[in-house]
Amino acid sequence: MTFVETMQVMLPLLLYLAAIVLLVVLIVLCIKIIKTMKKVDEIVENVDKKVKSLDKVFGFIDFCTDKVSYMTNKVVDNVTNLVMHFKRKKYNKKEEEDYE
Repeated sequence: MTFVETMQVMLPLLLYLAAIVLLVVLIVLCIKIIKTMKKVDEIVENVDKKVKSLDKVFGFIDFCTDKVSYMTNKVVDNVTNLVMHFKRKKYNKKEEEDYE
Protein backbone atom coordinates (compact mmCIF):
# COMPACT_ATOMS: atom_id res chain seq x y z
CA MET A 1 0.00 0.00 0.00
CA THR A 2 1.18 3.40 -0.85
CA PHE A 3 0.97 6.50 1.32
CA VAL A 4 -2.03 7.85 -0.60
CA GLU A 5 -3.95 4.59 -0.27
CA THR A 6 -3.18 4.51 3.46
CA MET A 7 -4.41 8.10 3.86
CA GLN A 8 -7.59 7.28 1.94
CA VAL A 9 -8.34 4.62 4.53
CA MET A 10 -7.05 6.43 7.65
CA LEU A 11 -8.45 9.91 7.03
CA PRO A 12 -12.13 8.89 7.06
CA LEU A 13 -11.49 6.78 10.16
CA LEU A 14 -9.88 9.75 11.93
CA LEU A 15 -12.76 12.01 10.92
CA TYR A 16 -15.33 9.47 12.16
CA LEU A 17 -13.43 9.10 15.44
CA ALA A 18 -13.30 12.89 15.89
CA ALA A 19 -17.02 13.15 15.16
CA ILE A 20 -17.81 10.43 17.73
CA VAL A 21 -15.67 12.14 20.38
CA LEU A 22 -17.29 15.49 19.62
CA LEU A 23 -20.76 13.96 19.83
CA VAL A 24 -20.00 12.37 23.22
CA VAL A 25 -18.59 15.64 24.56
CA LEU A 26 -21.67 17.55 23.40
CA ILE A 27 -23.99 15.01 25.03
CA VAL A 28 -22.10 15.29 28.33
CA LEU A 29 -22.20 19.10 28.16
CA CYS A 30 -25.94 19.06 27.47
CA ILE A 31 -26.55 16.80 30.47
CA LYS A 32 -24.50 19.11 32.72
CA ILE A 33 -26.34 22.17 31.39
CA ILE A 34 -29.69 20.52 32.10
CA LYS A 35 -28.63 19.74 35.69
CA THR A 36 -27.39 23.30 36.15
CA MET A 37 -30.64 24.73 34.78
CA LYS A 38 -32.63 22.64 37.26
CA LYS A 39 -30.55 24.00 40.14
CA VAL A 40 -30.94 27.56 38.86
CA ASP A 41 -34.70 27.05 38.54
CA GLU A 42 -34.90 25.87 42.17
CA ILE A 43 -32.92 28.91 43.33
CA VAL A 44 -35.14 31.28 41.34
CA GLU A 45 -38.28 29.71 42.81
CA ASN A 46 -36.84 30.06 46.32
CA VAL A 47 -35.97 33.72 45.76
CA ASP A 48 -39.40 34.35 44.24
CA LYS A 49 -41.11 32.95 47.35
CA LYS A 50 -38.98 35.14 49.61
CA VAL A 51 -39.70 38.25 47.54
CA LYS A 52 -43.43 37.56 47.60
CA SER A 53 -43.31 37.20 51.38
CA LEU A 54 -41.65 40.64 51.62
CA ASP A 55 -44.06 42.24 49.14
CA LYS A 56 -46.55 43.18 51.87
CA VAL A 57 -43.81 44.84 53.92
CA PHE A 58 -42.73 46.94 50.96
CA GLY A 59 -46.35 47.83 50.24
CA PHE A 60 -46.78 49.04 53.83
CA ILE A 61 -43.58 51.08 53.62
CA ASP A 62 -44.75 52.62 50.35
CA PHE A 63 -48.12 53.49 51.91
CA CYS A 64 -46.41 55.12 54.90
CA THR A 65 -44.04 57.16 52.75
CA ASP A 66 -46.95 58.38 50.63
CA LYS A 67 -48.82 59.54 53.74
CA VAL A 68 -45.76 61.26 55.21
CA SER A 69 -45.12 62.98 51.89
CA TYR A 70 -48.75 64.13 51.74
CA MET A 71 -48.59 65.52 55.27
CA THR A 72 -45.31 67.36 54.71
CA ASN A 73 -46.70 68.88 51.51
CA LYS A 74 -49.74 70.11 53.44
CA VAL A 75 -47.56 71.64 56.16
CA VAL A 76 -45.33 73.37 53.61
CA ASP A 77 -48.38 74.71 51.75
CA ASN A 78 -49.90 76.08 54.95
CA VAL A 79 -46.65 77.73 56.04
CA THR A 80 -46.19 79.22 52.57
CA ASN A 81 -49.74 80.58 52.56
CA LEU A 82 -49.25 82.06 56.03
CA VAL A 83 -46.02 83.80 55.01
CA MET A 84 -47.62 85.10 51.83
CA HIS A 85 -50.60 86.38 53.84
CA PHE A 86 -48.34 88.41 56.16
CA LYS A 87 -46.32 89.63 53.19
CA ARG A 88 -49.47 90.89 51.43
CA LYS A 89 -50.63 92.72 54.55
CA LYS A 90 -47.24 94.38 54.88
CA TYR A 91 -47.24 95.53 51.25
CA ASN A 92 -50.88 96.69 51.48
CA LYS A 93 -50.03 98.87 54.51
CA LYS A 94 -47.06 100.39 52.65
CA GLU A 95 -49.26 101.16 49.63
CA GLU A 96 -51.88 102.86 51.85
CA GLU A 97 -49.19 104.98 53.48
CA ASP A 98 -47.86 105.98 50.05
CA TYR A 99 -51.32 107.19 48.90
CA GLU A 100 -51.83 109.38 51.97
